[in-house]
Parts: sequence; structure tokens; C-alpha cells
Amino acid sequence: MFQDTAYCMVRQATVRIAWTELPIHDGQATLPDSPVPVCLDFGDACPVRRCPTFQVPRTVMACWVARAGLGAGRLLVRRDRCSACGKVAELQEIDAGALYCPACGNIATPAEKLPDVSNGTG
Repeated sequence: MFQDTAYCMVRQATVRIAWTELPIHDGQATLPDSPVPVCLDFGDACPVRRCPTFQVPRTVMACWVARAGLGAGRLLVRRDRCSACGKVAELQEIDAGALYCPACGNIATPAEKLPDVSNGTG
């Protein structure tokens, strides 16, 4: 990925961005056929519904972040079963009720609620 910076009007500061690479394989692409910007400073500090820098809804930027493999630390993660592939995975929340599954690359809703194992009580 090519990294650069852009000015964010919401934060009134320069943010780090990366441009995704073009798909180099046949088959279904996980991103659009042209490079897309991915905000490396995306996360809780973005209080708006639409990115003013790239003019895309927050959900779209979250999807681009997740599909570029950059969701860790930027998106909420919940261990759940993907309704698309059926695997239990660390699903990344891109919007209320919409989760990105890194195992299959689909955006789906949770299939079932799994026990919370984070506090050891299961």
C-alpha cells in the first residue's frame, strides 16, 4: 500500500492514509478495481456519519479499512459466528448490525450470540 497524508476538517489536523493496491489476481476482488483511500487514523475519534475528506459514508470507510486488513485497533471486534460462512471468527463491526468476517471476506450479521469468554466466566 502507498501511504500518504491528507487534511481532515473534522479533526482539523493531518491524518495518515493508505491507498489500497489494485487486485493482481483473477476472481472476485475484495476491493473496488481502483485504489481506494483507507484512513489509518479511522476509529472512535471520527464522530461524523460521512468522511469529509473522501466524501464517503462512515460505513464505507469502515468497510474499506476492514477489507484492507487494517481493522485491528480501529474497529470494534466481537467473537461470533459469521452468518455467511458459518465460521466462528473475530468479526469486525463496520456498522450497527453489520460485521466484516476476515475468514470469508463477507459482510454479514451475527448468526448467534456466543458466550463472553473475555472475563473467564464463559
